[in-house]
Formats: sequence, structure tokens, C-alpha cells
Amino acid sequence: RMRGTWAKIFFGITAFNSLIGVLFSSWVSVSETAAEVAKGGSVESAAIQANPEYFMTVFERGSNVFFYFTILSNVLVGVVCLILMTNPNKRGKVFDVFRLFSLIAIIITGIVYNTVLRQLSNPEGLSLVENNMMHVLAPIWATVGWLIFGPRIQFKAAKLGWCVVIGLVWIVVTFVRGAITHWYPYPFLNVDSLGYPSAIIACTVILLIAVGLGAAIMGLDKKLPGPKPWLDEDAEKEPATATA
Repeated sequence: RMRGTWAKIFFGITAFNSLIGVLFSSWVSVSETAAEVAKGGSVESAAIQANPEYFMTVFERGSNVFFYFTILSNVLVGVVCLILMTNPNKRGKVFDVFRLFSLIAIIITGIVYNTVLRQLSNPEGLSLVENNMMHVLAPIWATVGWLIFGPRIQFKAAKLGWCVVIGLVWIVVTFVRGAITHWYPYPFLNVDSLGYPSAIIACTVILLIAVGLGAAIMGLDKKLPGPKPWLDEDAEKEPATATA
């Protein structure tokens, strides 16, 4: 019972961190002018300087926010952890896919931002707060919460397949929107400067890393502490098979 209480607290903190970070990021983007956001040194600054016309209105700045993979990963982590806060042992075919994808996405967000994208920005004030909440704290909270509390996910290739589908949908939508607006959330996706072959190669590499990461997560779930209902089900089936 105590473990369940701590799990609820931990998942609640994780959800709060991610969702408040998203709200802060949205507020920064819609409340400041394009020039102010650019001067703030956020990740958006390079895109603003390249295509300022797409950040001139509140709607344009606000809508661009939700095409960042960082935002997608934090929203998913926030929603999944809100559900886990009410039921730390929550499971289900659909839920498991989104739980797995949220972990893959937030870990990739932390790795890519802190190794590649951090050098492109120099955030200050609220931008610094939301940057650290979504790119540093969220990956740490989500990873530690999974390692300690689970819930454990049964290893199935189909779950990895659905995670790839979700990732592909985001990539396709990003490319289609980029073809219309000539704005892309990250430099390695910018078809206008890189061309489609280079951008697609970058996406393919990230998808392969995601598949490997997802396999590692489910593989570790076999070993990490916590309930594994599918093992109990297998154990119940074995005596019945032997008797037959």
C-alpha cells in the first residue's frame, strides 16, 4: 500500500512538471512578439529569424508550439502520468502503447535537446524555467518513475510497431505543414535547407533509435521489480497444459 501511495505522488509530480512546462512554453510563445521570443534565446529563435512571417500573430506562434516533439512528448507523459496517479497499476493494450511511446519520446527529447539543440539556444527568465522543466526534469522524472514504479509492459513487437506509427504520423504532418509554411521545428527536419533525403535519413535514424529504446524498455521490464500479470497468467496456463 505504501508503495502505491508513493507511486501516486511520484506520477503526480511528473504530470505536474510536464503539463505546467507545456503551459509555460505556450504562454511564452503567445505573449511575446516574434522579436522578443528571438531575443529570449529559445529554441524557436533560429526559426523566427529565418521565417519571421510565420510568428507575427498569436495564433501562428501558438500553433507552432504544438509541432515541437518536446511538446508532444511532455503532453503524453503528463496525460499518462495523470492516469497512473489515479491507478499506478493501470494496464491495457492501448494504454501500454501510449505509456511505452511516452517513455521513448521523453527520453529521446532529453537526449537530443541536451546533446544537439541546447547549443542553439540561450533561454532566460520563464523560457529557462520551461526549458529545464520539459528537457531536463521531465525525462528524469519519467525515467526514474518507470524504473521504480513501472507499471511493467509485456514485450510484444506489435507495441513497438504502433509506437513507430505514432512517430511516423508526427513526421508526415511536420513535413506536410513545413511544405506549406516553410517552417520546421528542428534544423535536422528543415527540408528547405537540407533537402528531403537528408531530413528523411535523420528521421530514420531517430526511429531506429526509438525502436531500440522501446525494446530495451520492455526487455528491462522483464527484470525490474513490480507486478507482471502476464507471467502469472502463463504460470496458470502451464499446469492446465500439463494436465491435458
